[in-house]
Amino acid sequence: MTTSEALDAAIKAMTDSTSRSLFDITIVCTTDDHQADYWMKRLAEGICKSDDASSSFPMVLAVSEDWAKGGAGNGLGTLYAYQKACRVAQEKYNLDINALLKEEKV
Repeated sequence: MTTSEALDAAIKAMTDSTSRSLFDITIVCTTDDHQADYWMKRLAEGICKSDDASSSFPMVLAVSEDWAKGGAGNGLGTLYAYQKACRVAQEKYNLDINALLKEEKV
């Protein structure tokens, strides 16, 4: 498959309204807590809404970047956002994301 064909297939999968392709967990990093609350609610009630009330997934976890002025940078910032998202998942949903990843459940 060429790069162009792979890109076309990915775009089709992302935009096919008859067959949603969602991640089990989507982590969003925002500039402040207000934005984190807004996006977690908006995405969870919209595009990432589960059709199965008994399932925790798909799950949206939005966190704010509260690093010192200038931010943490892409690599360290991503790891920091992941750690914060793990805490949010534990506090809000009583789910251990690290364990779920190790068990290949997500």
